[in-house]
Amino acid sequence: MKKTKIFSALLLALILIVGLLPLASSAENTGTITVTETQEGQVYNAYYMAELAGASGDKYSYKIVPAWEKFFADEGIAFDPITKYITYNGNITDVAAFATAAVAYAKANDIAPAATKTVAEGQTSVTIEGLALGYYCVDSTVGTVCALDTVNPSASLSEKNPPVTITKSVKEDSRGTYGPQNDDSVGKTVEYRSSVVKRAGAINYVITDTMAEGLTFNPQSVALYYYNSADVKVDLTYALETEFDENSRYAGKTFIVKLDNGEIAALPDGTRIILDYTATINEKAVIGPQGNENVTTIQYGHEPYSESEPSKTITYVWDFGVYKFELVNAAQQALAGAKFRFLTKTDSGETVHTFDYLGKVDGVDTYRYNPKGEVTEFTSDDTGLFKIVGIDSGEFWLRETEAPAGYNKITYDIEVDLMITGDYTSAGERLVCTLKNAKNGNIEVQNSTGVVLPSTGGTGTVIFIAVGMTLVVAMGVLLVVKKRMTKVVYTR
Repeated sequence: MKKTKIFSALLLALILIVGLLPLASSAENTGTITVTETQEGQVYNAYYMAELAGASGDKYSYKIVPAWEKFFADEGIAFDPITKYITYNGNITDVAAFATAAVAYAKANDIAPAATKTVAEGQTSVTIEGLALGYYCVDSTVGTVCALDTVNPSASLSEKNPPVTITKSVKEDSRGTYGPQNDDSVGKTVEYRSSVVKRAGAINYVITDTMAEGLTFNPQSVALYYYNSADVKVDLTYALETEFDENSRYAGKTFIVKLDNGEIAALPDGTRIILDYTATINEKAVIGPQGNENVTTIQYGHEPYSESEPSKTITYVWDFGVYKFELVNAAQQALAGAKFRFLTKTDSGETVHTFDYLGKVDGVDTYRYNPKGEVTEFTSDDTGLFKIVGIDSGEFWLRETEAPAGYNKITYDIEVDLMITGDYTSAGERLVCTLKNAKNGNIEVQNSTGVVLPSTGGTGTVIFIAVGMTLVVAMGVLLVVKKRMTKVVYTR
């Protein structure tokens, strides 16, 4: 059988047992393996492959356990077909690959381990006890190299491989950089990235992802790849799944990505494997500082499988209110009937944003941002209020397009600045959005009535006309009198 490629010692190690003192005189007929520097919850399995049949000095004889006969034959290790004694000629040069193949064979053929032990809570070591002396293969989900000494049937070793971890990040569009959090508007596409460092003995890597209800996964966006030694991007094979039975170990996940064992095993240890994908912020997005979480883990190893600590990102969307009023006796009074538009201004021009009208939410007319929405104008009601939800932070403008009847329309655009407090790149520090120049959480917009000039039907105008006519008549009388009193004298 072609040798399995090295997965390395992450899963297992093969050991040659095991000495005894000569069997007839030894009272010790069981052994133990103690593994130190372990991770809480890790499971270690010891597979019994051959029994120790005798010992003489540093020479030992072994008989194959029946379930392993085919494996030894396939690996080219000779044994007597009748007595089952092993005749080993030293032809195995890659012990790690041999051990990896042994574990794979045990899994494929449903060979149960002779002993299984889980690292207890709060413990950093585990001891597998009651092992018959012989030839064992030991595997774990994080991997180790185990052996039973031929002089002392108990062995102690250290767990040399760290657990597999995953790191998740999200792209903040205002900066173009990835970090643990971002903010954006409803309807916008958000870019996510998860990365895993390939460990020795990598096996059965499965990346899981769980999105908040306010995020919609885009399956066509998935890309799995790494960069080779020449810094060239190389795509990897994967299997994407999005639907799971309620009894599945993936129940509740949004999707999983299964990596190809052969491809991952061929990568150098330490290779960073990258998974990119996107999601769209939908109408169910949570507005405000709670945010919308996206959580990822990596599962790996053999059953019961190990799972990394979760890594998460938070995507925020924001809101603000507008209050339209007039001053009556120095007190604010709500003003209905004012109409507004919400804009972004750039060097290339203006963009009028569109919305969906959600109706009254907590008694306030509410409009949710939607790049494909049909509402472009908001109208204040009898409360003077309306609310805009589902938007990104940034600089916007509010333009009054129509004032209530009898009131002056504002002739300038009102600046609306949604400013972030917090660091996009700092894990654990939540973002907070503040509204510049706001009062009580709202942009306050005051209108005033126009000036009432006298009209033809007004008393003031009548007075002006009467006075004017009187003056005209008086001037006419004076002119006639003066002409009659004037004499023209001719001289010769």
